[in-house]
Amino acid sequence: MRALLFVLRLLLGVLFVLASVDKIAHPEVFVVSVNKYQLLPPTLVPLAAVTLPWIELLAGVALLAGIGVEGAALVTTVLLVAFLSGMGINFARGRELDCGCFGFLIPNEQVGPISLTRDGLVLVVSVVVTLCGRRSWGAGWLSRWRDERSRGVGK
Repeated sequence: MRALLFVLRLLLGVLFVLASVDKIAHPEVFVVSVNKYQLLPPTLVPLAAVTLPWIELLAGVALLAGIGVEGAALVTTVLLVAFLSGMGINFARGRELDCGCFGFLIPNEQVGPISLTRDGLVLVVSVVVTLCGRRSWGAGWLSRWRDERSRGVGK
């Protein structure tokens, strides 16, 4: 079980790091993508488009490093619920738009059954890591190291 949780945690971390890279490198493109969803007031779109990729990156790195695993996974879960909601609303409205999910990895991916299913499966993984991630290999190593240092172990 620990091995499976470890793999799921790493996959989730890699996915969120990869999803953030193109958005951080090309914020002007991501601003357009967020704006096309027509879910935020226009004044909030630039802030969301610049902030979200950095949150994705930090959560992904934390998952990969095994630092604050449950908190990082909770962040990915909340992001996925928001992303799935936005995609679902626009799909239900019959709007055809670029997902904006993975930039260079899946360019021009349209919101539809495939992207919704994929993100739904990633949400399931994220929830599992949120609930059980502490038990994966390598999770919480920093807090254990800090605890040992405070008790004088290894000095």
